[in-house]
Amino acid sequence: MRFPYIAQALGISMVLIVSGCTVAPGLKSPESVAVKKVLVDSTGQKQISVSPLKDAIRLNGSAEASDLPELLTSTQAITQYKIDSRDVLSILVWNHPQLMKGLASVSESGISTGITVQEDGYIYFPYAGRVYVAGKTIEQVRKIITAKLSKFIKTPQVSVAVARYASKRVYVLGEVENPKMIALSAYPLTMLEAIALAGGLKETASTQTAYLLRQGKRHSLPLNALLNSGRVEFNINLQEGDVLHIPDNVNEKVFVLGSVQKPMAYRLAGGRVSLSEVLAESGGLDPLRSDASKVYVIRGNINKPEIYHLDLESADALLLGEQFLLQSRDVIYVASSGISDWSRVLNLILPNIQTLFYLDSLNRR
Repeated sequence: MRFPYIAQALGISMVLIVSGCTVAPGLKSPESVAVKKVLVDSTGQKQISVSPLKDAIRLNGSAEASDLPELLTSTQAITQYKIDSRDVLSILVWNHPQLMKGLASVSESGISTGITVQEDGYIYFPYAGRVYVAGKTIEQVRKIITAKLSKFIKTPQVSVAVARYASKRVYVLGEVENPKMIALSAYPLTMLEAIALAGGLKETASTQTAYLLRQGKRHSLPLNALLNSGRVEFNINLQEGDVLHIPDNVNEKVFVLGSVQKPMAYRLAGGRVSLSEVLAESGGLDPLRSDASKVYVIRGNINKPEIYHLDLESADALLLGEQFLLQSRDVIYVASSGISDWSRVLNLILPNIQTLFYLDSLNRR
């Protein structure tokens, strides 16, 4: 069996949930969820909201990481390129062919040749001598060399360009076709451009989340929002020293519980996966036991979950189910007919979901 521990957990959950329904007879059924409702668990302390599925659809692609706004602000600013060691410069003084040594060319190996900035930040140019260029822009270097040459040449016209960028690097690792180091240039390099330069995503790559290591801090980036919902603001500019890691999708699953034909763990692979698609993969609702008006998606931290409700008997149910995009670790629960108090059932479900996640973690070892 593909997921032995998961299968056990699904079985345990089904038994406990169904048995829980028999101990709560006659309780009042919640009305159709049209507005957000807040439920209190059996301890009277934990408040859990139940929202219409439409709320989550409006939030599809929203960022989860609390530090993402700061990350976006810090990466979107475009600054002038600062030259540093290992960069290769092309320097041309017009009408002075004797100074053509600084003109870049391409060697037989395909590498641009010119004047390489040394590790100490200096270059050497005829008549100008040793020039410190590290940390300076192209225009600043042009002015410095022009001033030095003015002692020997009347009104020198100097052109400076970077022939090969090599000082500032980012790294793309993980589930890409060609993990590599990429040199930053004068033009911003976005996350998607870096992935493309690394050959694109593998079939085994996550399309939910990417991780960025910047200055010792690890950030979660909502890759699904960018790829599936068109949230281009998450296509951040990379900075020097960034490490972009694309994880695999082995652990990205959603779980289907309750009154469906086939309780299952469904692996999110290939990007966009809707609620309707996963319900169809599970064989649909059990026609004898299910209550089509009570389909729930449980999302987020098990200690403080977000719960969304869908009434499959409503006129717009098919459209909503197709628009609702699932995220890794979502739990879909279809209530049985005759279940009257959702908050009571919730107290039975959440501990078993915790068990499910624990057994799934054992399965991954």
